[in-house]
Amino acid sequence: PFMDGLETFGRLKSIRPDVVVLLSTGFIAQERLDKMVAAGMAGFLRKPHQPSELVANIRSVLESVNRSRAGCASGTPTAAF
Repeated sequence: PFMDGLETFGRLKSIRPDVVVLLSTGFIAQERLDKMVAAGMAGFLRKPHQPSELVANIRSVLESVNRSRAGCASGTPTAAF
């Protein structure tokens, strides 16, 4: 509760560099968003959003992570976590 999104993201990455982060927020300065994207943030979803948008973004991020961790360059998703 005492950290903003950028600080939370930084601390998560320092604890576990391979952590997968999908940010959902109503407002964020472009500069802060750019820093998190450059540092490896997996995705961003602006509030308000529909539950289906959140589910679709989570699926997309998981498929991307699964492909990259499997060393697969094709569009075929691998098994879920």
